[in-house]
Amino acid sequence: MTEGKLIFFGTGEFAAKVFIAMLKRGIKPDAVVTGPDKPQGRGMRLMPPPVKELAIQHGIPKDRIFQPQDVNHPALISALKSFQSELILLTDYGQILGKEILEMPKNGAWNLHPSLLPKYRGAAPLERAIMAGEKEVGYTFFIMDEGIDTGKIIYQEKIEVNERTRGEIESIIAEKSISVLPEVYQKFKTGRIKPKAQKGKSSYAKKIEDDELWIDWKKGSFLVMRHIHALSPTPGARTHFDGKYVKIYKVKDIKEFTGTPGKILIEGAKLFVMCGEGAVEILELQPASKRRMKASEYVQGYRPFWAE
Repeated sequence: MTEGKLIFFGTGEFAAKVFIAMLKRGIKPDAVVTGPDKPQGRGMRLMPPPVKELAIQHGIPKDRIFQPQDVNHPALISALKSFQSELILLTDYGQILGKEILEMPKNGAWNLHPSLLPKYRGAAPLERAIMAGEKEVGYTFFIMDEGIDTGKIIYQEKIEVNERTRGEIESIIAEKSISVLPEVYQKFKTGRIKPKAQKGKSSYAKKIEDDELWIDWKKGSFLVMRHIHALSPTPGARTHFDGKYVKIYKVKDIKEFTGTPGKILIEGAKLFVMCGEGAVEILELQPASKRRMKASEYVQGYRPFWAE
């Protein structure tokens, strides 16, 4: 893959990880399409998406960075056609491409989707797979059609979940997928890889709603761990310790403990919370108005009066 042959579509944190992996391997797109700047923070300042920041930092001219409100607007389509690119690569973008864009590149519009399609189509594939307790997740390169993640599969790879957070798995997927992309692309171009229709039972991964961010301590420790890890690092799983808002990012499943769900136990520098079955050891958390920290630091510096 060489410069001038690729248009990259991506907006969020996962797209940024993929973009970084591309740049590390010398895959520099001819143009980048990303989301519009959005107001953020207390001051509601307009902030660029991470992919735009990376593109500017790595020397992609501003006139080759597009931030359309409507990705299928004729003006954008006209601009993209001028690049005469061979391939579109899209991941974590946020808008649905119309037929005219999908048919534009010589070798198709590819999507890098973080699931083993046809399972977990949609907006939150990794979150839903991790929450469901799946042993394996993965990623799929497929040729986009006008459906939602329904196109023909080019390449898939499985990844074990274990006790990894979603953010950790995203980093693995970004590195693995881009490391194989040049070879997969060459095999596709020369006919050694034939796209195959998706087979098996499909499922849809709807976006995470606000009320799903809260931890249900009545569930078993394994599912509590998976819930927390699915939401880490963003938006973060939420709970209250003694009425105080806390985000939890990383935990360990502990089967040996039993107790009232939600009850806190402190042993030395370790912090545990009882679940419906078993418990979790809190490893990383963020108290309200504080930075993210290790649980040992929280226990030493912010020891709550209610803890045993």
